[in-house]
Amino acid sequence: MAMRIPGLMLVAILSVSCAATTQAACPPIPFVFAQGAPFNATQVNTNFTALRDCTNALALDPVTGPSASTNNEITVWDGTTGKIIKNGLGVPIIHTAETPAIAADGSPLTSRNTTAFTASQILDGAFLVPPATGGKNYDGMRAIAFAPAATTINLVTGVSAYVVSDAVSGAVPGGFPTTVGLFAAGVARGDGAKVWGVNTQLSDSFGGPVVTAGAGKSLNNEFDFNISSPNTTILGLQFSGGAVAQPASAHAVVLQPWTKLGTAPQAKWTSFLISNPGATDIFAAVSAKEVSGTSIQSQDISMGFWNAAGTFGNLILNASEAAGLQVFSATPLARAVTITGGAGRFVVEDGGGFVINGRIVMQGNAATFGVGSDAGYTTQNYGNSTSTTTIFGSSIKMATLPGAAGGGGLAVCVDTAGVLYKKAACP
Repeated sequence: MAMRIPGLMLVAILSVSCAATTQAACPPIPFVFAQGAPFNATQVNTNFTALRDCTNALALDPVTGPSASTNNEITVWDGTTGKIIKNGLGVPIIHTAETPAIAADGSPLTSRNTTAFTASQILDGAFLVPPATGGKNYDGMRAIAFAPAATTINLVTGVSAYVVSDAVSGAVPGGFPTTVGLFAAGVARGDGAKVWGVNTQLSDSFGGPVVTAGAGKSLNNEFDFNISSPNTTILGLQFSGGAVAQPASAHAVVLQPWTKLGTAPQAKWTSFLISNPGATDIFAAVSAKEVSGTSIQSQDISMGFWNAAGTFGNLILNASEAAGLQVFSATPLARAVTITGGAGRFVVEDGGGFVINGRIVMQGNAATFGVGSDAGYTTQNYGNSTSTTTIFGSSIKMATLPGAAGGGGLAVCVDTAGVLYKKAACP
């Protein structure tokens, strides 16, 4: 039963009936409320005298509801078996529909600005599946919003939250109080249960997995930060929490390939991450594997590939104080580094050099090429049996270690006439 009073909505849901009795038929219920005037549950019961006298039902199940109501509130009265109260100052709308199982589409509370679409139709369109009979979703609170083509305002949203905080974070241990526009909490209580805190589903058409000719559309998830103070700090996206055990797997960000739908070709993301020009000075900061300690390597960067045998392998990149930048792989015959390009594509600055297994040294500012410190390798081969080794320079000096037989070294020189001769030192 519903009654509308100017400035006030009253919905009276009664779990009573006018049962057949020996008395005459129940008379009409005499509502005597003044239009626009506040009233309460007691007044409702008083004005149901005729029904109470008729069946005595209200004595067994009186109308319950808010102790008082004011104009322009959403006010619902129900019998004691119901669980709805009014939306008054500091009093939320509460609707509890306890069921042993959820097997049909529905929502205890629904707000909509259109009859053009149902929630199931929108969900079908988001999943790019043909329209179905429903039954796929059940919502604690449902909002359906439609923006017609003539819409002229900035935003049309299904659910919105607007918050303002004057509270200082940190006044409560743990960094609280905090202010959150949209918050979700969930518990995967049963074995095999999966819980999503946030799951958005967007598509560019209705009607199923077919290629369409739509143009100019854009699907986005966005976080905007508008800043006016240089003292403000920002965490654009943070993953944290707590654990008493190491989970079987935990991946902060995962990029999945698009699922092939119908006969459409498999599509790929254009890229995983983009940092536009001028956006930042530091693209990524990779820290150590532990929060403290000594001789701790950096976290690994793993790059996967398929090898010549069709087996998946990877190259690992990390850094440490002793070894510097390391590139290694457990895959047999995997090449660590290949540098392509012309001269000067690979440059070592500041007199730095390379040591290769202690045998060959690229010595930077000293001799440009030398023998390593491994004494077991004292023979050097330049070129090969079919090549010519060319050495530029006006002299070649072969020096022995101090104190060795023949110490002092040998210089092989070429004079201006091209004659080869030997001396203790070339002029």
